[in-house]
Amino acid sequence: MSMIVDDSIRLVNETLAELRAATNWAANLRALRITQPALLETFQELPENFSWIFGRDGYLTAQQDSHWWNGCSLPLRAARLMFAKMEVTGGVACFLNPQHAAQIRVALDRLEASKAIIVLLPDQASLRVALGCDDFSPEIASHRLWFVAGADWEAQLRELFEANPGLATPMQFIRPIVADSSVHDALVAPAQAIFNAENARRTQQITLLCERKSVRKCNRIGIVAPSHFRLWDDAGAVLGAAMSASPERNISISFLDTDDPLRTSTLALAELGAECDAIVAANFGRSDLPPLLNETTPWITWVTHGRIPRVPPQGSSDSLLLSDPAMRQVALDVGWSSARIGIASWPALAIRNELKVPGNELKVPDTFNSHLLLLCDTRPLDPPEKLREYSSHSLLWEAITDEIRRNPFVVADARRYLDDRRQGMQIDDGNFNTLGFINHLILPAYAQSICRILLEAGVAVQCWGRGWNELEEFRDCAGGPVTSRQQMLDLIEQSTPLLHPWPAGVHPIDSVPRAVLRAKGGRAKFVSSARLALAGKCPQATSVADSLSLAQVLKIAGLS
Repeated sequence: MSMIVDDSIRLVNETLAELRAATNWAANLRALRITQPALLETFQELPENFSWIFGRDGYLTAQQDSHWWNGCSLPLRAARLMFAKMEVTGGVACFLNPQHAAQIRVALDRLEASKAIIVLLPDQASLRVALGCDDFSPEIASHRLWFVAGADWEAQLRELFEANPGLATPMQFIRPIVADSSVHDALVAPAQAIFNAENARRTQQITLLCERKSVRKCNRIGIVAPSHFRLWDDAGAVLGAAMSASPERNISISFLDTDDPLRTSTLALAELGAECDAIVAANFGRSDLPPLLNETTPWITWVTHGRIPRVPPQGSSDSLLLSDPAMRQVALDVGWSSARIGIASWPALAIRNELKVPGNELKVPDTFNSHLLLLCDTRPLDPPEKLREYSSHSLLWEAITDEIRRNPFVVADARRYLDDRRQGMQIDDGNFNTLGFINHLILPAYAQSICRILLEAGVAVQCWGRGWNELEEFRDCAGGPVTSRQQMLDLIEQSTPLLHPWPAGVHPIDSVPRAVLRAKGGRAKFVSSARLALAGKCPQATSVADSLSLAQVLKIAGLS
């Protein structure tokens, strides 16, 4: 009887595996017909000399002549171990001859959603098996995954870049760990030669575009900004919305989404600049890039992070729009002309159901004032691996971690605080990662510390954002990651007051029409203010003045 049961289970698994492979294949081909239709001209059907089977780790794989595909029965587990520390620094990487679809899956999952992989497979059969093992259609459709496969892969790779000028050339290779690396080694030189030739070709095109000077206004503004939601860091989406919502009907807007791998090459930006009267970007300027635009095309940077771009070459009409008036003096100090600096604060966040504090005429929900809402991402405060190269930097990291845990009120301004502690330990700023210390240590440590103070005092806090669930002491009050702007709006609509996640300076939370409590005055005063806020005695946010608009952009660019 047990043999019959075992045979039945095996047949069911084989049938499920075959169905899954057929489903994956169909989904992948639908996506590839849009992004790489030429790739499909040489195959249309699943390979017939393979049997589909789930590996011992549950990942779909194949067998040929009763042997596991590429000799591995645990493809997903092996891939996770192989690429546990994989890092891709550029926007696009080239994956050399992956041994299994599971390796492609793990590499994609470890990448940021705005980065892409070009998979290079000299054996087309490997591609066909991979397309049956996993559903890559979301990554293919979002331009995160590209394939070149077969004996003519070099010609395919050249054609891929020519057909997609917005796709950046890879800055690094991803290589699986194999006993014999000769196949992978042989792919590097010809692939790199193609990248170099394509970069040279694009450089010539950019030079021609830079020399093109428009003699008339085309009434078009180019917006360079990312589209993906990032909690309290979606300046790109806010910039796009503000420009689109402006009443200047005779102005058209062209967007370059820097989160789309198909729009990240320097050539894509140069082409946009050649078509527009001005470029507007969030948090980076002309001086952060190689020469891409004619100097007569104004570049306007909306600065929200506190980092001021370097002053552009003499003769350009570039400008700054600062979200925080306090940054004006910093911009002047680094050489920006006063006439080229404007103020553009975060536009007011639109809340559908305006809640009123208790005592006003509108009925508030039962959850109103039951807790403070801390809305921000956080992370463990362990020092990064690269910091071990500098013992003094590691010591500074540990000292700051300990100090902010004991007393977050020592941080009045994150950058000034860091400069003071760095100089106190006589650490030169030459190789010092200022933004890494601020974003990965000071701000997360500050948010955790003020939350800890309130929890220890018995004040109810709910923490929403990535990272809180990873920290044991905050798991009971952690709500989970915030993955969309609508989810953020829903949380704000359902809760009040909010707890300010920053020690000082202008922050997007200041544009929220809600009561927002800042941690100040020391531990006792902060706890007292938190209890008053829960009682409905926290002042509402003030109205936003000089908020970002297309009219401001046109004025400072000299196009109004």
